[in-house]
Amino acid sequence: MRSRPLTETTNLNALVPFYTVATACLLLAGKVTSDEVIKNRDVINVSYAILHPDKPPLELTDLYYFIREGLLEMELLVGRLLRYRFSFEHPHQDMVIMLAMLR
Repeated sequence: MRSRPLTETTNLNALVPFYTVATACLLLAGKVTSDEVIKNRDVINVSYAILHPDKPPLELTDLYYFIREGLLEMELLVGRLLRYRFSFEHPHQDMVIMLAMLR
């Protein structure tokens, strides 16, 4: 059985929950901007805390690795949908410079 090719018209929301795509986009944005402050574990823990506010942060268990693996696959899928075009001109370049100066 052949799978359907992914295109811009693919209804991604029908395939996966929007929060999974959003978290994968955050992970991808952290890598594209080469911001060393953003770590995969931090992004995963924050998104998990938003979805499960009554639970403690994830420990390094099978659940964490299962979530991480799924998000990394979703990150690749988002990259494919964007055709790996990650270069862009930031619309708020002045703000980026000011934030970099504050660090």
